Amino acid sequence: NLSWSQGKLNNVISGRLKLNKYIQKSFQYTTLNTFDVEVSTSLHLPSSFILIAPSTLKTGGAEIGVEGNISLKPGDQSIDLRLAAKNGSIHLLANLLPNNVAASINEYQSTGEIQIDAKLKGRMSKGSSPALMINYTLENVSLTHPEFGADISGLNFDGAVKISKLSDLTTTKLSVTKATGALMGKPFDFTAEVINLIEPKMNLDFEGAIDAGWLSRQIGYDQAKSANGEIFVKLDYTGIIDGKVDAASEKMDGSIQLRDINIDLPSGTALTHLDGGIDFSPRAIYVTNLSGNWGKSDFLLNGDITGIKGFATIASSQTTLNIGAELKSEHSFLDQIVADIIEVTKKNQEEQVKNIPDVNFSLKFLISALNFRRFSGSEINGALSYDKPTLVVERFSSRTMGGEVALNGLLRTEQNGDIFIQAHSATNRVEVDSLFYVFNNFNQKFLTNEYLRGQLTSEAFASMYFTKEWSLRRNLLRAETKLKVSNGELNNFEPIMALG
Repeated sequence: NLSWSQGKLNNVISGRLKLNKYIQKSFQYTTLNTFDVEVSTSLHLPSSFILIAPSTLKTGGAEIGVEGNISLKPGDQSIDLRLAAKNGSIHLLANLLPNNVAASINEYQSTGEIQIDAKLKGRMSKGSSPALMINYTLENVSLTHPEFGADISGLNFDGAVKISKLSDLTTTKLSVTKATGALMGKPFDFTAEVINLIEPKMNLDFEGAIDAGWLSRQIGYDQAKSANGEIFVKLDYTGIIDGKVDAASEKMDGSIQLRDINIDLPSGTALTHLDGGIDFSPRAIYVTNLSGNWGKSDFLLNGDITGIKGFATIASSQTTLNIGAELKSEHSFLDQIVADIIEVTKKNQEEQVKNIPDVNFSLKFLISALNFRRFSGSEINGALSYDKPTLVVERFSSRTMGGEVALNGLLRTEQNGDIFIQAHSATNRVEVDSLFYVFNNFNQKFLTNEYLRGQLTSEAFASMYFTKEWSLRRNLLRAETKLKVSNGELNNFEPIMALG
């Protein structure tokens, strides 16, 4: 309806309007698809000034109040609009934002109410762009993501979006304050801030419980369906979130508490009843009383990981991590653990996994009982360390084979690819037949364990070189050995029996 009065062209628009999109320089914005309108405007002539009286737009159950003014005067174009929405949805909020933000938001299905108060104000001349300010409140909102399986319920918070210059998304600031809700039924709260949508940087303060099964699916773990348990996370994070590495500006502090985590490994072995704490700072990770079972083996682990230049670079072939740990176990079955490690290594090689960091480690261990192939031992303790390219065993001792054994040694990869081994070993009253049995009769069939009896006390120093194919270079073998056999017997040995 048009009318003219006192130099003004009055217009009342009523009906259904459909808009598709508009582009602000290089940034595309999608507007509301369809909405019912009842807008009153006045065009002041000759000043080209449009006044929008308080009016309403309705879309998707939301009611949007609109008022403001637009100046179309050449050289002095400007806009001053205010939108206030009630009973809105998360998709209504997304449609007020640039497409690179809106696309990720629109992937969620939502219920609940969102209240929005938005202002678009500023000059629109060449070199100038209006500012967009949005304040919004979420009340008891539920979100579901069909791909991630994320089910967020009871979401409540106040948020704000400020784009100081609509044509320049580097001037964007998004903030969320006092957010509370539940992820997969587990409560959380957080505050967050994102600045600069071109190279977005996030500040996040999060505290809450996360379902282990859901999390393992997000990181692409093959056996995630069998995972269960709870991970309680406290996180204070600052960093770039678009995949670029910026260790200098990244900061992450917080802790993770594992609560009865159970998960299957690809080999079929289960990690069960995992409990313990993991604390992290910008350059280190600390593990406290991490306990559980690896198959039939139990463990209690304490330690730290240092050498971290930034969490964005932790999985990088250019990173060298230093791990220090102490391991305690009542009973360890190494056959299954070694098989699992081989399986993972083989899978990484088949999939040509890259960006695996170099690792140096130092491990102290105290194991009450251990089984590995034919070996059974008790009261096992010592230290194992690796500093590329050298592996060192120190103060290893065990009760086994009816007596005691001790070992110090090292294994080093030489520049030509050879493998150098140096060892100092000692035995005290070890049963000779058990020694031959455990070492598979030293890969010979002439003199085997069933013929032998007695106790061996010995001390040996040895150094040897192997090719990278583990072929012994016999000319470089050096050994010095002292042996004492007590109560020795050679029973039913056919070459001796034939002499009688």
